[in-house]
Amino acid sequence: MSDVDRELKELLRRKAEEARLDPGAPAPVLRRARRRRIGNAVVAGLTTAAVVAGAFVGVRVALHQPAHKGGGVASTPTAHRVWLTMNHRLFETSRDTQNTPDAVMQALLAGPTADESGVTVSTAIPAGTELQGLSIENGIARVQLSTPVESDPLSDAQVVITLTQFPDV
Repeated sequence: MSDVDRELKELLRRKAEEARLDPGAPAPVLRRARRRRIGNAVVAGLTTAAVVAGAFVGVRVALHQPAHKGGGVASTPTAHRVWLTMNHRLFETSRDTQNTPDAVMQALLAGPTADESGVTVSTAIPAGTELQGLSIENGIARVQLSTPVESDPLSDAQVVITLTQFPDV
């Protein structure tokens, strides 16, 4: 036990002795003291709960922040689901990309690999479509592409389902 811990323990012991009431004290004084102790315990419990909740939210936000685009070490590529098409239906495949919605969208826009194309995997998104912008706010992803895809339900679904694998979308 450190010196600080011992001093704190001694201070708490002295304060507890000061707070003890004489059993012969008048009933209203005892009731007031009891209410104060209960009130202090409730405030302490609520404060502790608020601190724990704040820490939980802080950690969750920190874990879901996008990586900084500046210098530093690049993160390891992670397998992500990319939704392409096969026989005019959605087809799930996997791509190793950085753990960002932008990177996964780039993989989607790159279309099927040569091996996938050989087994009739394709995409409903027009070739040459480029990602012009992507923002996520309040759980909604807004994607700006060089070619409109929202007019085709299949290409629209490819974008939507690919992005909803991220917990903040």
